[in-house]
Amino acid sequence: MFWFAQLYKKVKTRIAYVIFFISMGVFLEVLQGFGSVRFFEYYDMLANTVGVVIAWLLTKGRLNNILFYFEKNIIQRAQQ
Repeated sequence: MFWFAQLYKKVKTRIAYVIFFISMGVFLEVLQGFGSVRFFEYYDMLANTVGVVIAWLLTKGRLNNILFYFEKNIIQRAQQ
């Protein structure tokens, strides 16, 4: 979520990604419940959701363009 929120600046697109990643976390957790190696747990769904929301909130502040900053500095160093 942190990466996608920096690439797509429109609020509607970011909200769509929030919904997508939360849904993906729930879906994967349900799939794990069908297997015998991993288990279905509500706390995992909650942890996934909290992670998505925290990443989204971090990109609303100073970290909004941190990946672009690193990319710019890496390219400048590589060209020197």
